[in-house]
Amino acid sequence: ITLTASANASEVTDRTAYLTINYGGKTHKLTITQSNFEDKDITAKFDPKFAATLEAKNYIPHANKIMLSDVVDITSINVAGTYDSRGSLSSLAGIEYFTALTHLDCSYNQLATLNITKNTALTDLSCHYNRLTALDVTKNTILTILNCSYNQLATLDVTKNTALINLECPNNQLKTLDVTKNTVLTILGCSYNQLTTLDITKNAILKDLNCTSNQLTALDITKNVSLAELWCYDNQLKVLDLTKNIALTQLGCSYNQLTALNITKNTALTKLWCDGNKL
Repeated sequence: ITLTASANASEVTDRTAYLTINYGGKTHKLTITQSNFEDKDITAKFDPKFAATLEAKNYIPHANKIMLSDVVDITSINVAGTYDSRGSLSSLAGIEYFTALTHLDCSYNQLATLNITKNTALTDLSCHYNRLTALDVTKNTILTILNCSYNQLATLDVTKNTALINLECPNNQLKTLDVTKNTVLTILGCSYNQLTTLDITKNAILKDLNCTSNQLTALDITKNVSLAELWCYDNQLKVLDLTKNIALTQLGCSYNQLTALNITKNTALTKLWCDGNKL
C-alpha cells in the first residue's frame, strides 16, 4: 500500500488535504477537511506597514483583506532590514495569528514592542537591532535560537527556554541573566551589558562564550570543559582558572585585574590576548 498526502495553496485555504491510496493497482483519493476551522477576516488586527510588507514579500495575497486562512499555515517570515538600510516597521501587530510560525526574522527595524506569546511553535527568533525595551519569550518553550542583541532590554527571562542552543543578547542593559536552566546551550553572547555575575556552571556543553564589557568580578569556567572560545575582555576579573579547559583554542581576557594566568594545560590554544592586566 502506498500512501501519499498533499495540500496545495487553495487546499490550505479550504483547510482541506487529500490522501491518495494506491492498492491493488487502483488509486483511491480521500478528502480530509478540518471541519472545526472557522475562517475570518483579520485585516483590522494588522499594522498596515506590516501587512504591506507581507504582501510585497508574497506571504499573503492582499494587504487590504487578510483572512485567517491566509496566515495560519505560514512557518517562516523574514521582514528584516539590513545594517545599512533599516526597515521601517514599528509594529508587528497581527503576528499572533501566525500560530504555525517556526522562524521569524524581524531584525534591523524600528520595533519598540514585539508580542510573540501566541507563537508557541517558534524555534528561531532574530529581532536584533530594534528598539525593544521588553521581550517575553516564556511561552516560546521550544526556542533553540534567539538573537535579541542591540536593543534596550533591561531584563530577559530564558528560564523556560530549556531547548536553547544559541543565545545572543549583547548590547542591551541587562543586569542579570539566568542561564542555569539552559543546559544544552553551546553559544552564549552577552557582552556589553551590566552583568555583575554570570553562572555558567550548568552549561556543560558550552563551546563559545562572549561576556566582554560587563562588570564581572568572578567567572567559574571549570565545568565548561568543551569551551573552545572565551572572550571576557573589559571586566573586573582577578582570577581565571583555565586548568579544566583543555579544548580552548582562543582566549581574550584583556583589561581585567589578573595578576596570574596559568595556560600550561591549554595546549590547543592558538590565539591569546591578555594585555591590560597586572600579570
